[in-house]
Amino acid sequence: MRAVLCAFCAIFLAALLVSCGGSSSSSSAPATSKFANKVFVSNSFQGFLNIIDADRDFLSPSFTVNLGGVPTRMFVSQDKSTTMVFDNRNNIIDTVDTATEARTSSINLGAPSESFLSTKDGKTGYVAVRNAFSTNGTPGVIEVLDIRGTNGITAAVPLTNVRFISSNHAVTKLLAFSDNSDVVNSIDLTATTLTAVPVPGTFSRPVAAYFSDDDSKAYILSCGVECGGTQAMVTELTLATGATRSVNVSTARVANLQGTTLYLAGTPSATDCNALAQPAVCGAVQKVDVTSMTASTAVPIGLGTHTVMQFAGNKVWIGAQNCLGGGCLSIYDPGSNAVSVDDPLGDVTSMTTIPRRDVIYVIEGGELRILSVATGAPTATQLDIIGAAYGVASVSN
Repeated sequence: MRAVLCAFCAIFLAALLVSCGGSSSSSSAPATSKFANKVFVSNSFQGFLNIIDADRDFLSPSFTVNLGGVPTRMFVSQDKSTTMVFDNRNNIIDTVDTATEARTSSINLGAPSESFLSTKDGKTGYVAVRNAFSTNGTPGVIEVLDIRGTNGITAAVPLTNVRFISSNHAVTKLLAFSDNSDVVNSIDLTATTLTAVPVPGTFSRPVAAYFSDDDSKAYILSCGVECGGTQAMVTELTLATGATRSVNVSTARVANLQGTTLYLAGTPSATDCNALAQPAVCGAVQKVDVTSMTASTAVPIGLGTHTVMQFAGNKVWIGAQNCLGGGCLSIYDPGSNAVSVDDPLGDVTSMTTIPRRDVIYVIEGGELRILSVATGAPTATQLDIIGAAYGVASVSN
C-alpha cells in the first residue's frame, strides 16, 4: 500500500511540474517553418515577413516574422544567415535570423535609406542615409551597424548627400554615390578608420557599380541625362591601379553583370529615344562587352524608373516603377533581341530567382507573381499575399 501511495505521489508531482512549466523537456521557442527552400516576402501593409516554401510554392499563415512598421526593401547576406529589412515608417533596419525566423536587432537610422548591404557573414551592415546629419553638419552619412549584436550604429562615415552604395563580393571595398554629383567615392572597409576617398575619372551622375567575379574591376554606371547629367556611360575601374576606361551608352540606371556581358536598362535621352523611333520618353536595354568595352545598339523596353534586374532562363528581367500606364515588367531575350512587356499590373519593386527551379518570383503591383523563366507566363500555382507585398528574397542556398 505504501509503495502504491508513493508511486501515486510521484505521478502527481510530475504532472504538477509539467503544468507549471517545470519540465526540462518543454520549450517555449516558437516553431519555425523548416522549409528547405525558403523565400521571405516583406508585407508592408501587415508589418511582417511572409515565409514561402519555394519548392512547393506554398504559403502558410502560420509562419511569419513579425516586425511592425512598414517593411520594404531587403538585403540577404551571402551566407544566407541574415536578412536586413528596412522599415519605411520608422526608418529602422530590422535584422532577421534566417534559421530561427526571428528578429535579432532593430536599429534606428534617423532618416530613410534606399541602399544597404552586409558583410558576407551577416554581422556588419553598411547603410547609405541621405538625410542623416554627420558631425560636420552636412546631410549624408554611411552608417556602420552591428546587426548581429547589441551595439547598434558603431561608426558613421560623412559623405554629403550619399544615396547609393555598392560593394565588391568580398565586402572589403565600398563605392558610394551621392545625389547631384559627378564624383564616385571609395571606402576601404579593412582600414582602422573608414574614410571616403574620391575615385579618379570622369563621371556623369554615377549611381551604382558592379564588380567582376574576381573583384579586380568595378563597372560604374553613369546615369547621365536621366539623373540630371549629360551622358550615360559605363566606366571600368581597375581596383589595383585606379586605371579607367569608358564607353558611352544610351542608358545606365540599373545593370546585371553576366561574365563579360553587362546588361543595362533605364530611360535614354530624348535624342536617343528618337533614334530608336520611340517617343521622347522611352525605356531601353543595352549590352556592353566589358572585354572590349563596346556597346550594342539599344533596344526599346517598357517605360518607368528601372530599378530591378535579374538574369534567369537566359533572359534579362527588368522591373520599373512609375510606368506611366505601360507594363512595368520587361523581359529581354539577348539571343533574339526580342522584348516582351508585361500587362500594366503596377510597379515592380522586387524579384528573385529560386534555387534549382525554372521560375522567378516577381512583386508587381503589391502582388506576388510566380512566372516561368522559359515563357514569362504565370505558372499554374499562384499565391495570394494578404496585404501589400514589396520585397521578395530567396534566403536558401
